[in-house]
Amino acid sequence: MARGKAEAYWPPMMKEFKLRGAWIFHHPDRMPGRDEGGGPDYTVSLGVIQVEIKNTEYDGTLAGEPTKLQRKYLDMYGGFVMVVLWDPGYPDLPEGGDAYLVPWKEYVEWWDNIPKGISVRRHPGQRSTTRPNLWAAKYQLVWNKGTWIIPAGHEWWKVVAFKAHEVYEFFYTSINELKPTTQLKLGV
Repeated sequence: MARGKAEAYWPPMMKEFKLRGAWIFHHPDRMPGRDEGGGPDYTVSLGVIQVEIKNTEYDGTLAGEPTKLQRKYLDMYGGFVMVVLWDPGYPDLPEGGDAYLVPWKEYVEWWDNIPKGISVRRHPGQRSTTRPNLWAAKYQLVWNKGTWIIPAGHEWWKVVAFKAHEVYEFFYTSINELKPTTQLKLGV
């Protein structure tokens, strides 16, 4: 096998991980503008949660609809959309805005059914709408010491716990299926 070709073996080896929602990313060895060479060849991230960030522009319209690639990955793996609603006339947070971490399926259903170009504001007016009331109760983030935090009981934490359990089950099952003569060596 030619030098450098061994990297091609890794993706097929990771097939089972990908089927369980893991993210496998290849880092090229040589990148333009980098003389020091590349880092490790792959990143394997277990229990991936995709997050897209959206905010309102000064006029209150949401900045961009979900792209085709965002839709593809969020439809495939699920995830969340963090939405920050800013209101003109209220320049400072938290008085000037709200933030929500909304499950992708719920967000995209809402997005696909609102009139495009409409202003989405915390304080609605004649030509604007407010976020769905359901968001306030279930998905609102809390402002604390200069940043947003995800409160206990939020859907995010349920997904994190579920993903962690999936990873545990995968490894537990995989290790138990190893032949007794196989040694598992873990190292950092």
